[in-house]
Amino acid sequence: MIPATLMYLEQLRRTWKRVLGVTVGVALTSSILSFSRTKGTTFPTLVGYQLIISVCVGTLFWVQGPLIKFYCQRLRPIPRWTFRLVSAAATLNLGVLIGMTILASMGALPWSLLWTIFWRASCRQR
Repeated sequence: MIPATLMYLEQLRRTWKRVLGVTVGVALTSSILSFSRTKGTTFPTLVGYQLIISVCVGTLFWVQGPLIKFYCQRLRPIPRWTFRLVSAAATLNLGVLIGMTILASMGALPWSLLWTIFWRASCRQR
């Protein structure tokens, strides 16, 4: 357990602006990079979709970052970085899944496409 809850909350309070900036930057960058491949979607709509996914991912990283740092501080370097990388991969996938689920529930993409994307992504990682 984290010994001082107030310290955790203070760290979250101090970092929210930076996390918000990175989240918006990632959404804009991914929108710019994927706009030419996206058919039938305007750029502002694409930015909105990317922002939803980026906020889901960014929020998860923001909340779990101090926890991962706390639990890893006593580990040796190799196990510490392994734990951080595995945690980051799991957080990223969960955040994208949550964001895409929100988009599917809004009707922005079909549910079948959501599961097709994740099925293909999980097969490529193996």
